[in-house]
Amino acid sequence: MKKKSPTKIIEEDKNKEYEIGFARSPGQEFIPAYSEALLSPISVKFKKSLLPKSDKYTTIHTHPIREQNLGVTTKKRETIPGFEDLYKTDVDTLFSSFPSIRDIHCLLDRKNEKTCIVAQRDIGTGKIGGYFFLRKTKKTPEDFPTFHERHEFPNDLKGYKQYKEQDELYENHPLIREITLLEKDFEDKQEALFRNPEERKSYNITTFMNTLQKYGIQFRAVPNSGYEYIPGAGFLPTQQRTLEQKAFATASVIGIISGIFFLSNFSKSFQLSPEIFSSSSVNFNFWLGIILILIGIFAGIFWYKKRK
Repeated sequence: MKKKSPTKIIEEDKNKEYEIGFARSPGQEFIPAYSEALLSPISVKFKKSLLPKSDKYTTIHTHPIREQNLGVTTKKRETIPGFEDLYKTDVDTLFSSFPSIRDIHCLLDRKNEKTCIVAQRDIGTGKIGGYFFLRKTKKTPEDFPTFHERHEFPNDLKGYKQYKEQDELYENHPLIREITLLEKDFEDKQEALFRNPEERKSYNITTFMNTLQKYGIQFRAVPNSGYEYIPGAGFLPTQQRTLEQKAFATASVIGIISGIFFLSNFSKSFQLSPEIFSSSSVNFNFWLGIILILIGIFAGIFWYKKRK
């Protein structure tokens, strides 16, 4: 029987507005490995009992987002039922499916996990736009503690006390303290840059890449068919981006040409009779020409930015 593709497996899952996780051993098909009881739109909870028992495995988890908002700023943020307060904002911000330091932390936290894949999934359609691959190498620290990979959170009091003792030892490990601090700094900076989307996007790329290099992790962004990668943001439908570029390019050309046309009419009238400048119709041509040229220039600037 032919194995299903990761894209098909994820898109068949109904929980498109939440972060969900899948796992597989080499050569096997991805299977759901997340806790349905702990679904969240901002964090996936893997069930240890569902992770492969092999010494090498790969996980995929989703980053849900609305594609039409990706990489742009807006004053209206889409909400998810039950999480309105968490997602509510009235200021400009950056929408992104880009991985975070937390994703690196989780990969290092699971010794037998060799590759972590982050899938951008549209909240509305459930479609996958592309994948971010994080892969361990020979340079990745091998002495990273992996307590959480082996131990499920206990339900009884005795088990909880033992778990808590081991968890404290884990949290005080130098490598864990180091990456936990990096993760906190990253999140604090995201909060500080909430009103500066472009600076935030640049910070995402720089800090994330530096952390990957620090821990010897390879990174690759692979768009699905019909999508393209926008650094620091995610994957945008090629058609949507092309239409936006065409719209701005058309507005720029029409604005500048129309503006020149109206200004040339004004120039001809002025040459025939300088006193005619006081005429309302000639005045209208002059200011309309100026406005159209300005519109054309701004549209050209937006077109240039969209090309990046």
